Amino acid sequence: MVSAAVSKQELDDLLNREYAPFARRVYRDMKVPHFEERHFRPSQNSLTTLETRYLDKGGTDKVIESPEGLVLRVAANVALGSIVDVTPEEKNAAVLNKMFYDDPRIRKSLNGITFGDFFYKDGEEEYVTFNLGEILYSDNVRHLFDNNNLLMWEAFSMNEPHIQEKLKELKINFKGYTFSAHKLFFKRYEVPEFDRDEKHLFYMNNGNNAYIFARRDFFLKETANGKEVDMPFARTGEFRDYEGRLIESIPTLASECIRFYDLMASCDFMPCSPTLMNAGKRNQMLSACFVFPVKDCMESINKAHNSTTIIQKAGGGTGYNFSKLRPTNDPVYSSGGKTAGPLKFIDMLSAATDAIQQGSYRRGANMGMMEFTHPDCLEFMRAKRDSKKAGGRRWNNYNVSVVMREKDIANILENPDQPYMVVNPRTGRSSAKAKPKGKDEKETKFWTYGEVFDYIVSMAWESGDPGLIFMDRMNAKNPTAKLGEVFSTNPCGEQPLLNYEACNLGSLNLARFVTDNEGKKAFDYERFKQVAGLAVRFMDNVNTVNSFPLPEIIASVQGNRKIGLGVMGLAELLFKLEIPYDSEEAFKLGEQIQKTLNDSAYETSQQLGKTRGSFPNFKNSVYAEQGVEHMRNATRTTIAPTGTISVIADTTSGIEPLFSPVFIRNVLDGKVLFEANPFFKRLAEERGFYSKELIDKIGETGTLQHLDEVPDDIKRYFRCAHDIMPEAHLRMQEVFQRHTDNSVSKTVNLREEATVEDVRKIYLAAMMNRDINGITIYRDKTYANQPMSLMAGGKGGIVWHNYKVPECLEKKALPESFKVKLDDETKVHFTIVSKPYKHLKTGAVYFFPYEIFIAALPKPGHSGAETIMKGVEITEILKNTELDMVKFITTHKSLMDKEFGIGARKVYGLSHAIGTAFEHILLRYGVIEYRENLEGKPSGLEQKVWLKDLELIKDREEVRQAVRAIIAASGEGRVKEHDFTQGVGLDVCPDCGSKLVHENGCHGGSCPNASCGFSKCS
Repeated sequence: MVSAAVSKQELDDLLNREYAPFARRVYRDMKVPHFEERHFRPSQNSLTTLETRYLDKGGTDKVIESPEGLVLRVAANVALGSIVDVTPEEKNAAVLNKMFYDDPRIRKSLNGITFGDFFYKDGEEEYVTFNLGEILYSDNVRHLFDNNNLLMWEAFSMNEPHIQEKLKELKINFKGYTFSAHKLFFKRYEVPEFDRDEKHLFYMNNGNNAYIFARRDFFLKETANGKEVDMPFARTGEFRDYEGRLIESIPTLASECIRFYDLMASCDFMPCSPTLMNAGKRNQMLSACFVFPVKDCMESINKAHNSTTIIQKAGGGTGYNFSKLRPTNDPVYSSGGKTAGPLKFIDMLSAATDAIQQGSYRRGANMGMMEFTHPDCLEFMRAKRDSKKAGGRRWNNYNVSVVMREKDIANILENPDQPYMVVNPRTGRSSAKAKPKGKDEKETKFWTYGEVFDYIVSMAWESGDPGLIFMDRMNAKNPTAKLGEVFSTNPCGEQPLLNYEACNLGSLNLARFVTDNEGKKAFDYERFKQVAGLAVRFMDNVNTVNSFPLPEIIASVQGNRKIGLGVMGLAELLFKLEIPYDSEEAFKLGEQIQKTLNDSAYETSQQLGKTRGSFPNFKNSVYAEQGVEHMRNATRTTIAPTGTISVIADTTSGIEPLFSPVFIRNVLDGKVLFEANPFFKRLAEERGFYSKELIDKIGETGTLQHLDEVPDDIKRYFRCAHDIMPEAHLRMQEVFQRHTDNSVSKTVNLREEATVEDVRKIYLAAMMNRDINGITIYRDKTYANQPMSLMAGGKGGIVWHNYKVPECLEKKALPESFKVKLDDETKVHFTIVSKPYKHLKTGAVYFFPYEIFIAALPKPGHSGAETIMKGVEITEILKNTELDMVKFITTHKSLMDKEFGIGARKVYGLSHAIGTAFEHILLRYGVIEYRENLEGKPSGLEQKVWLKDLELIKDREEVRQAVRAIIAASGEGRVKEHDFTQGVGLDVCPDCGSKLVHENGCHGGSCPNASCGFSKCS
C-alpha cells in the first residue's frame, strides 16, 4: 500500500517529474500552506481501486504515486487553465506566443542561433546558413504569430501528426529560398554557450527538436544555476499592457490549486476517469467520449474508422448514428454493385475497437444508433442479440439504441395496425417493410408499427438491447441548433453531442452535504451551491487544458466549451436522511437538489462568461436570442454514470438506488460467498443486527425486506433496486431530467421474473413522458444463458468454459478421459491430467495440462509400447513453459493417418484424436479461444494464456477448492442454469469475479464490489 500522507519531498518529486511539464514549475518554489496537513484519506476500497487503475506506475507494476499525489497532479494542471485563459474572445495560446515572440530577451537568444540546411532557390537545392532570429522576425514569418493563426493556437500540440502535416504543407519564402515550416520548427538546434543559463527558453523534446514557441510553463518563475530568473509572463503588467486584462498572480494560482485539491480530496467532487488518469501526463486527453459523423460515402466511413482508432488508442469512447448509410442491397452506381449495408460497417468499427488495447484503459466502449425508420433497423436491433444467442460476441463493445422521433411514437401509439414505413436515406423514399416469405408463402406480408414495437420490447426483455433514444427531445434543448442537429450521444446516452464534440464530465457527491443539528439531519443547500460553483470553474479549466488528437475535436470543444456537471451518491444521501427511494419525499428532494445544481451552474457560467468571455459560438446560440449577455459554457449539467469514481468517493453510483445490500464476492466449492455493501455493514453493526448468516440470506434474494432480523424502520427506507417498482425508477429519472441541460443516464432494473408486458409498460411510459430523453432496462440474469466463466478464488477466479465434447471423442470422467474407436479391433483410451495454476499478474486460476496417459489393447504381435511411449513423449513436450498450444493442436490434427468413422464421429488416426481432445479441453480451460471475423464467426484459434505466466498452486486446500469448483461447473453443452453463480459469463467482473450490475444506462455493467471498482462506464 502507498503512504496515506504527502510530504514536501513527495510534492517536489511529483512536480519535477518529466510527465508533468505543465505544472512542475508552477508550484516548485511556492510555499503551499499546510500541505502536510491536507490529506486525502481514501477508504480501503477506494485505495484499492486507485492503486489498480489510477495511481501512476511509471510504466511498471509498482505504484510510484500517492493518492495525495494524484489529486495534486490533477489540481495543479487543471488550475493552469486560469492562467492560460486570459483573452476570452481570442485564441489565447496565440496571444501568449506573440508575447513570447516580442520579448527582447527571447529575440536576443534567437539571434544567437544558426539555422543551416538545404534550401531550394530557382528550382535548385543548395546548403545555406541563416541566423534563426533573422528568419523568425522577417515579414514572411511574422504572420505565423498572429492571434488567429491556427498553428499558434495548436502550438502546444506540435508533436501531433496532423499539426506536423500542416507544417509540412506550409511554405516559407526567405531571401528567395523556399522551405517548409516543418523544417524550420523541427530542426535540431545547438544552443550557444552564452545562452546556457537561459536554455529554459527552449523546450527540448528528447534532444531532437527545439520548439521556439512559448509553452504553458514558460510564464512562470524558473531557477537557473541557483539564480531566480523572472520569466517574461510572470509580470502581470505585461498582460495588462498587452490585452488590458489583469491575470491572476502566481500566489492566486497556488490558491486555486489548493481549492481544487480540497474539492477532490474531500470527495465533494470527482472529475471523470480520464481527467484523473491523464492530467499532467504526456497524453493529457481529459475527456472520455466523443461523437463522430458517418455519412453515406466511403471517405466518411474510412474517416470514422480512422477517428475510432485514434481516439480509442488515446483512451476514449465513441458514439455514432448509422442512419445516413444506405440500406443493404441498395445500388452503388459507381461500381455497379450493391451495398453490404450499415451492419457490415459497424462490424468494421467494432473490430477496430477490439483490436486496440487502450493504454491504461479497458477496451473501448461505443454507442451505435439507428433511426426507427431506417430500412435495416430490424436487422440492426437483433444483430447483437442473435450473435450472443449463438455464443458469438458481435458488437460486444457497443450499446445499441433505436432513435425514435415524436412521429414514430405517435405511429406506435395511434396507428399500431398500420404498415411500418421505412425511409431509404439515399433517396428519401418511403415504403412498407416486408416480412421474409416462408417456403409456401406466395403473398407478401408487411410489418406493422405495433409488431415492430413488440419486437423491440421482446428483445429488450431478453437481452437488455436495444435502448430507446428520443432525439427530438434532446434537440429541443440544443443550445446551438444553428450549428447543427444532435444526431448521437456518448456511449451511455447522457451527453447529446454535435459532431466532434467531447464529454467533459464530473459529479458532486450528494452524501457529503448532510448537516446534523442535534440529531436532525438535512441537506445543506448553501454549501452545495458553493461547491457546485467551484466545480463549474474546475470543469471549465479542463476545457482549456484539455488535449485532443484531432483538429475537428479541438474546434468543436473550444467552440462550445460544454461541460456536464452531475451528481452521485443519491442513494446514500437518502439512507442518511432515512427517506425511501421510491417515496414522494425522495422525488421532491431529488428535483430540488437538481434544480439548485442547474441554477448554480448557470449563474457561475454567466460569471465566468463575464470575466473570461462567452464561448466562441455564443452569437449562434439560444442565449444570444434570449438576450443573455454572457455564457461561458453552452451546456452545464448532466447525470452521468459514475461507476468507478463513485468507488473512489466511497458512495453509491449516480442517481441509482443501491443495487443490493450485498454482492457476490466469489465462488468456492460450488457455493456463493457474499460480502456486504460497506455502508450497509456499518449501519448493521451500529444497530447491532449484523451477522454472516444475515448477509448470506440477503445474498440469496438481493433484498432485506422479508427478513425479521432487520428492524422495521431500516426496512422502510433501505430499499434497493429490486424493491422499487419500475414506475419509481422512471419518476426519479424524470425529476432530474427536468433540470438538466443534457441528459440523464439511468437504468430501470427489473427482477428476473419480470414479464415482457412489464417491459412494454415501462417503454410506453417513457415514450409518453416528454421529460424522459431515453430509456434503458436490464432484467436480472439476462445473460445467464450465455457460455459461462466460473470465477472464483480471490482476484482472478477459476476460469472455465462449457463446450460440448466432440462426437468423435467419448468422454469418460474427470480427469479428462476419452475413448476413441479407430476400427473394430482398436479402441484407444487416453487421459489428460491437468493441474491448477494461478496467473502471476491477474490471480486468475487456470487448469493447464501437464501429463497424458495413452493405452490401447495390443494387437497380436504388438506389445502396445509404442502407444505408451507416445504418451510419454507428449508429456515431456507439455513441460515446455513456452509451448505454443495452438501450434501443438494444429500439428497433431494435421498428422492424418487412415480415416475412421463417419460424419461427426470421424477421426484420422490417434494423433488427430489427441489434437481434437486437447483443443476441446483447452477451450474449456480458457487457455485458448476462437478468434472472430467481422461477422462474429470463429476464424481460428488463439492462445490467451501461457504456462510461463502461471505459477503452480501447491497449497492442498486451494487445489481441493479449485478442483471441486471445476467439477461443479463441468456440465455438458451450454449451461442454462447455474445456481451458484446467478448468471455469470458476460455478467462477470473480469477483475474480481463478482456478478456485474447494470445501472446508470451503462450496458456494459459495473462491479458492485467496492474494493474492486471495475466499470465499463466511469
